[in-house]
Amino acid sequence: MKVKILLIEPQYGKVSGAQKVTLNVFSIFKSLGYSVRALLPRAEKSEIEQQYLALDSNIRYYNLPGALGTGGFDGLSFLRKMMIVFTSLCGLLSFYIRTTLLLLSGRFTHIYTYDPRGLFLALPLSMLTGKKLIWHLHGYFNYGDKIFRFVQCFCDVIITPSDAIKNSLPQTNKTITIYNGFDYASFSVRHTSICVEKPLNLLFVGILTPQKGLHRVLEGLADYRLQREIVVNIVGDVLDERWNWFSDYLDSLIAKLPQRVRVKKCGWMSNVSAIMSDNDYLIFPSQLVGVISYQGREIHYKGSEALPTVIIEALASGLPVIANNVPGVSEILTDKEGILCDVSEPEQFLSAIDKICQFNTDEEYHVDYMRTRKHFSLEKMRDAIATIFN
Repeated sequence: MKVKILLIEPQYGKVSGAQKVTLNVFSIFKSLGYSVRALLPRAEKSEIEQQYLALDSNIRYYNLPGALGTGGFDGLSFLRKMMIVFTSLCGLLSFYIRTTLLLLSGRFTHIYTYDPRGLFLALPLSMLTGKKLIWHLHGYFNYGDKIFRFVQCFCDVIITPSDAIKNSLPQTNKTITIYNGFDYASFSVRHTSICVEKPLNLLFVGILTPQKGLHRVLEGLADYRLQREIVVNIVGDVLDERWNWFSDYLDSLIAKLPQRVRVKKCGWMSNVSAIMSDNDYLIFPSQLVGVISYQGREIHYKGSEALPTVIIEALASGLPVIANNVPGVSEILTDKEGILCDVSEPEQFLSAIDKICQFNTDEEYHVDYMRTRKHFSLEKMRDAIATIFN
């Protein structure tokens, strides 16, 4: 039987790690000779949409309920979560009817989607039509083992991008780890050495959400006492206007930094490989859990890492990394290529910055960029995905 896949994209807006991987999966399906159609949420000025259209002009659209949005469930009560689920289901009735007809009339054999939001869209369709469901989980499943055991019954394959995520789930023979792979043809390699007489350039790349931990670094740098100047280059932006409060919070922290610590906001870039060579270290301060007190309220958050794309991109560019040991990081980063910090000991990350500020050129970390490129190659990912259908 010919393989025909409906790829349901549950996100809109900016292209970050999970979206880069899904775009690669879309291309891999095509390269394997499978018929694949992408189904995207209708949105204005969506970078994700533009990336798909560059790969295939034959795109279908659906209306995503505002209750789902682009944010997560962080800080919401169980009752509030259930209300969102219920209202979203009601809002998606038209989506389920139309997409069921598409799956049946188009004779699709598989549905592919990712993360809990994608599963929320795809699971009822798979149950209604009997189409095989491939679910790609790019982070911890935060809804409990009982719910996971239920939903996995209706999945044919569950892909995790790291053993850390696979091992966090209840054991099932449907789960397989496939490392994310990328095309490095456009990547340059950093050859410059650190000069102690020049400012230390630290690069942060990511969506500006509390989970990414940039605020923890800025809070710590407020007490920076060394003489060497530090420049923190921030490549990123908030998801949408609902996260503007966090951008304001970061600005309030930046205002408290000493003169020897400067911050440069570079805005959003979907392709950051070019800027890697202009920096000395990538900083990756992602968090597992935390709370922010700001403007009279407490905002709780949970981490969502699985196999951080930006660390792979940095090492593939020859850029050493300072990273918190959140899921997937230890499967990428070696002790010869940077510093791995205990996420439960926030002072370790700041101590690591102090340490590299005092490095001489001879003490610089040496990154084996070819090791990273081979281990996380698009070809290896393609071969692994092909085994699912074989």
